[in-house]
Amino acid sequence: MSATTSYQNPLHNSTYGEEPEYSLPGESTSLIVNVGAQRRSRRNKIIAIVSVLLLAAAVVAAVLITQKANNVPQSPEEIASAFASTVTGPRVMNHLSALYNISQKHENSRSARFGYNESVQYVMDTLDKDYYTVSRQEFMVTSFTETAKPSFTVRDSNDEKTFVPYVDIATMGYAGTASVTNLSFIAVANDGCSALDWLKASGAIVLVPRGNCSFYEKAVFGFAANAAGLVFGNDPNEAEKLLRASARGTENTDVVDLPMITTTGQMFAELSLLVEFDEGITADLSTAGEIHSAVSYNIIADTKQGEEDETVVVGAHLDSVDQGPGINDNGSGSASILEIAVQMQTAQTEPTNHVRFIWFGAEELGLLGSIYYVDQLKANNPQQLKQIKAMLNFDMLGSPNYIRAIYDGETAADPVVAYGSKLIQQTFQQRFDNQSLPWVLTEFNGRSDYGPFIENEIAAGGLFTGAEGPAGGKTIQERKLFGGIAQVAYDTCYHEFCDDLENIDQEILAQMADAAAFMTMNLAMYPNLTQWLYPAPTTTTTTFTTTTSTTTSTTTTTATTTTTTTTTTTTTTTTTATTTTTATTTTTTT
Repeated sequence: MSATTSYQNPLHNSTYGEEPEYSLPGESTSLIVNVGAQRRSRRNKIIAIVSVLLLAAAVVAAVLITQKANNVPQSPEEIASAFASTVTGPRVMNHLSALYNISQKHENSRSARFGYNESVQYVMDTLDKDYYTVSRQEFMVTSFTETAKPSFTVRDSNDEKTFVPYVDIATMGYAGTASVTNLSFIAVANDGCSALDWLKASGAIVLVPRGNCSFYEKAVFGFAANAAGLVFGNDPNEAEKLLRASARGTENTDVVDLPMITTTGQMFAELSLLVEFDEGITADLSTAGEIHSAVSYNIIADTKQGEEDETVVVGAHLDSVDQGPGINDNGSGSASILEIAVQMQTAQTEPTNHVRFIWFGAEELGLLGSIYYVDQLKANNPQQLKQIKAMLNFDMLGSPNYIRAIYDGETAADPVVAYGSKLIQQTFQQRFDNQSLPWVLTEFNGRSDYGPFIENEIAAGGLFTGAEGPAGGKTIQERKLFGGIAQVAYDTCYHEFCDDLENIDQEILAQMADAAAFMTMNLAMYPNLTQWLYPAPTTTTTTFTTTTSTTTSTTTTTATTTTTTTTTTTTTTTTTATTTTTATTTTTTT
């Protein structure tokens, strides 16, 4: 192709940018030249005008750029979008690599029993003490150590089966040390979340499904019903996966002294069929373990700037389960908020509102760190608790068979919490919509570290990419929205030894970290945050009035009375007195 290309105008035989030569019969060529010169002159004037306009536009653009450079106020959304671009997937993965390396020094775990303290030190070493006030909040927890393999045998009149430890069955965390033999084996009615479900449990070993309430709550009902032992099954969609869980409450003494085991989804299904069709099943069950007290920590990092009466808490739990390194659950959330904190300190951000990052301990033992934090504020510093206006929680942001889920804040039971939480939810939605990323809503049931906050009327929100998933795994509709594999758990390594660096989908991790950074900075810079999340009730006073005029004229022959009524004033007038009455109605709206 040549250096210069001409466009041939289809209307006449001339090249674009050149004047055509028009001539009439008998006209001289000088006329042609004069016409061309006049047209070129007009063209040059137009070019000059356009050039002036372009120059003016350039000057305006330069002024706008200079204004931004000189800290002319931008909206919270603009600031948040620019900030979010600094919180990248590779940077979050660097923190995850460090957490994984810690787990490899501590039996492939970062739980309260193993590598948690070193995880705490890593976070504290990463934070800038000149930008943040960093503290470590200590609290006591109990940990459970299995001291013997579990055993479980089931028999009917014709056969007997002994289950294989750590393949078919495992000891439930915090199970009692006991052995029971040759007892009736039955299934609990329904889901075991009501005392009525346990009416036939006395003296029996009871098969219990997963879901709808905690393992601890089910165990308490079973103990109260005088059950002899409990066998907890995994979800049916987790056919080959051995359930790993603990049955304990929020206090260190909240344990149930019964032999308790867990099993796979497939074994649970087989046992359910067995007891359904044969009432003569018996079983033997034994477990053994010890409970130890240990120290755990919450890490708290407060910005040194920002309005403390409008504090934003950004949280994630730092601990893993005993069985694995916890890189998705919840290294992904912890690493994401750590990188957000790092980028704030790098930019020396001056937030409008106070920001408090918290890495909670012992979440896997029952939200113990977040419960302790809130309870301590309630008991010792209620004013600081009142200063917290929003809580953002990030738990599992890199699931390999992910969904892109936002907490459904509108479903909070408390209407005060629901109002602000819905606004947070909608802001997350808008962020994803602007990026053309599909999303779904997920349960807002308080079963992560935001739970103690919403119980105290604090608006909350957060993100989630999925754990074991619903019965049947990822739905067909979710597969259409997000890809992946239908009818498979969102994270097949949830609470397992394989929850390592290879278990992270780095693309979704980067997207969720971006959204977390955006929301953190948006709330940090939001003016009048309290007014936005908790609008004061408005009072409207309306005056209703009615006018009645009575005029009486009397003559010797007639008496005429005239009454006029309107809906604007209430005035009663006679020949001797005037009385005005005003009715006031107060309407309160929220």
